[in-house]
Formats: sequence, C-alpha cells, structure tokens
Amino acid sequence: MPERSIFIGPRLIGSDTVPFLYRHGQRISPKSHAFFCPVCGEIWARIFIPDTKWYVIHRECSAHGNGWDLRVPGSPELYESFPADVLLILLPHLIEEPDRVY
Repeated sequence: MPERSIFIGPRLIGSDTVPFLYRHGQRISPKSHAFFCPVCGEIWARIFIPDTKWYVIHRECSAHGNGWDLRVPGSPELYESFPADVLLILLPHLIEEPDRVY
C-alpha cells in the first residue's frame, strides 16, 4: 500500500498508508494533489504519495476562503480516510466555518 503524507504549508500534519482502489476490476493509480489558491497563486497544501503524478486542485487558501478543505473531487473516501491526527487538526476549522466547506 502506498504511503500518503499530508501537508498544510510546509508543515506535515499526518501520514498513513492508503489502500489501492479498484474500479471495474482495474486498480486505480494513486495521485498526489497540490491545493492551489486561484486568488494569490499559492500552493497551500499537498497530499503526497511517492512515485505518483501531481494533480492540481483549485481551492482558496485560508486567507481567501476555507484553507482547510482537503477533500479531493471525485474521491470516494472524502474525510473518513484521513488519519486521526489530520482530522484532529482539520475538525475545529471545519466546524468553525461549515458553510465554507463544499
């Protein structure tokens, strides 16, 4: 299983291993994601899996929107797959501004 590291800015907020996903009997290649703020142009968060391609998600940073929403569009697992240490960091921010989270 691939290892996943989750960063907000330069800070590693958690890491874990993720199971391979299958769709129609085919294994889906994991991807790394960079969260790009379309207002200021900053990459404010990353979900990194070694030896994978990077995909950019346009999502406003905390200075211009909810910079705590790390869900990946089209991903079946959403937040329930994140490690507990990541959820403990994200949860207060998501509760504080639930209307800003998609």
